[in-house]
Amino acid sequence: MPSPHVPAPWRTLPIGAAVLLTVLGVAEVTLDQAYQAAPLAPAVSVAITAVAAVLAAWSPLGGALLMSATFPAVVALGIPGPPGTTVVALLLAYGWLGYRQTGRHRWTGPAGGHLMAVVAVLAGGQSAWESLFFGTLYWVSWWVGQVVRRERNRGDELARLAAALDAEREARDRAVVMEERQRIAREIHDAVAHSVSVMVLQIGVLRTRMDDRPMESEVLLGVERLGRQSVQELRGLVGILRDEAEAEARAAAVTAAHRRAAR
Repeated sequence: MPSPHVPAPWRTLPIGAAVLLTVLGVAEVTLDQAYQAAPLAPAVSVAITAVAAVLAAWSPLGGALLMSATFPAVVALGIPGPPGTTVVALLLAYGWLGYRQTGRHRWTGPAGGHLMAVVAVLAGGQSAWESLFFGTLYWVSWWVGQVVRRERNRGDELARLAAALDAEREARDRAVVMEERQRIAREIHDAVAHSVSVMVLQIGVLRTRMDDRPMESEVLLGVERLGRQSVQELRGLVGILRDEAEAEARAAAVTAAHRRAAR
């Protein structure tokens, strides 16, 4: 399958490699005495390498295959193989291809490069070792890229699972805290409300027996009303705590469900 589109932040790597490889290639062609007599073939190889590295910024498969074309190109121009800079570039290109390419047909890149090496060997009358060497180079580099990509994906997955586990643990901790708040609120309600209710009931009984003493009866009636009001306010406070706890528990459950669904 074709290699996927490369996001913009990733393009700087191949482009930076293209600049570096171009500088190294020019230095190799200029300084290596083996190429001074016939610099055309290595110069073509360096040019193809630079263009292929830039192309890999958008299409890793296209860049790798174009870079593989340096082998048959230099053989056709009369030298036995690509310069050292191009060999390094081939390693990087197929490693990059293995890192970026996914799908069932991801092996097509190194297979295409290996085929070009075979064609170059047959056309140039060279030994089968050249084809085996470059083919192995392509496949091993591609495989290393695949391994790096798999390990990176595994690391991202572990980080995501760790974040989800922390969120669930936090939700459980909140649920425990809310449950404890509810328990304390119920105990306070049961203890205080019961005591106040008994007190109000006793005051009410006492007030009904003081009809002949209206002033004291009026005072007891105020105390009775205040007691009933306190019980109502206490029940309302417990209800608020219970509602807050239930709302936070529901929110935590919904958040945990969303995180599980997003896996």
